[in-house]
Formats: sequence, structure tokens, C-alpha cells
Amino acid sequence: MKKYIAWTLILVTLLLAACRPVGTQPTDPDNIVGTATPTTQPTEPQPTEPQPTEPKPTEPKPTEPTVPLGPDGFPADLNTDGDVVAQFQKLLDNDSWYTQALFMEYDDPTTIRLNDFLFCGSMNWPYEHATQEEREALRKQLGVPDEEEWWGDWESMDPATMDEVLQTVFGLSLADFPESELQYIPFLESTGRYYYGRTDSSLVWNVSVVGIRELENGNVEVYYTCDFLYPENGVVTLMPDGDGHIVLSNKGL
Repeated sequence: MKKYIAWTLILVTLLLAACRPVGTQPTDPDNIVGTATPTTQPTEPQPTEPQPTEPKPTEPKPTEPTVPLGPDGFPADLNTDGDVVAQFQKLLDNDSWYTQALFMEYDDPTTIRLNDFLFCGSMNWPYEHATQEEREALRKQLGVPDEEEWWGDWESMDPATMDEVLQTVFGLSLADFPESELQYIPFLESTGRYYYGRTDSSLVWNVSVVGIRELENGNVEVYYTCDFLYPENGVVTLMPDGDGHIVLSNKGL
């Protein structure tokens, strides 16, 4: 009988355990999963400093010439109108003082060689042959011994003619030139004339005008070819002066 009661109690205990409602089991806080609030705050991305970028090297632009040059070294934008060329061709015709102004390069006419400009060796210019008396006077004035060979050709020109030529071509007078230039053209007090002796020639010839360019200041560049010991190309700059022009400079090309 006691054994029966004991088994009955064990059976009842098991039945009660099996019928207990399921509840929330205690959980380890470290194993919580779901909507629990995280313990660490989200980190915002830190702004990054922009890294300086080195500028890319740029290819240098080719410098365009102010005046594009033509095949012969002359500007491509020349005015080659026939009437215009003829006007300046007449000014620079052979046996002209303007033609002779092309005998050397210069930016300032007062730096030219007066002896080569005024006494260029052409017989069509306003020269006078020196007489024997004048030649002897020049020999003594220049201190040349009698036994030394004396230049055979001496020409003379009076100061008024020289001034007229210089004024017409350059707008200058003889007084505008340095005294050092006058040593090459001795002056005889007895005749009142300047002299120069030479056995060669500085004459410019066969000038051919190619075209012109009119500058903003009103001056004119005249481009030309000529013969002076050898063919040359050049540009002479002229300034209008009344009905004519005066020469400001002459440059080779």
C-alpha cells in the first residue's frame, strides 16, 4: 500500500511539471538580440581635407609674328598697288639723293658717313673737280709729304649745296652732324668748299620698290631690293613732309 502511494505522488509530480505554462526565461544580457539600444554611438565620417592638385603644365602658345613674313623676307601684308609702288619707285630712282640714302643701315641719319653719302663717286652729282692748286693746298693742310702718292680723284662741294641736300633728304643741316664726321671731308678756307678724294664708289643703284606699309603714326615703310656691291633687301622709313618725304631710317632684311 505504501509503495502504491509513493508511485502515485511521483506520477502527479511529473504531470504537474509537464503542464507548467512556458514563460520568459531569464536571459544573459550579453545575448540579447533584437531592438535593444546599442551601447555605442554611431560615428560620423570625418571630413577629409581636399588635397591640393598641381596645375597641369600647359603647352606654350606659339608667338605669332606681328607681321607674317613673305617668301623673300618681306611682309606678306605689303601694299603692292601699281600706282603706289610707282610713286615711291620714282622717289628712289637712280641718280636720286633718296636712292643714295640707302647706302648703309642706320636708325638715326646723323650717324651716317657724310663722305660716302655726299661724295659717292657719280659724275652726275653737284661736284666740281679739284684743281691742281686745290690739290696742293689739301696736301699741305693734311700734312701729306710730297713724295707720297696722292689720290687722283678729288671732288668738292660748297656748304650751301650740302645743306640743301641734307635738308631735302633728312630734314637736317650740316650743323646737325658731329664734328668727327667733318674730318673726312676737309674744308679749304681759300675756296670755302668741302673736299673728298676717292678711287672707289659708294653709289647705290638698281633700286626696285616691292611694296609699302603705312604705319599708324603716318610714316611709311618702303620695302625694296637694290644693288650695292651685291644685291640687298631693305626697308627705308619715310616721314611725310609737305609734298615730299624725309628719310628717318634704313634697315637691311
